[in-house]
Amino acid sequence: MDKILKSLIKFFALFVGFVTLDFVVEYYLFDGLAVYL
Repeated sequence: MDKILKSLIKFFALFVGFVTLDFVVEYYLFDGLAVYL
């Protein structure tokens, strides 16, 4: 049970990190494009 819980937390942390990174990249990318346009 503990092993499953740890892997679940690990997966959730990776997912949250990926979503945050994607959001930051998109935000700064579009912000940079808006400045150039």
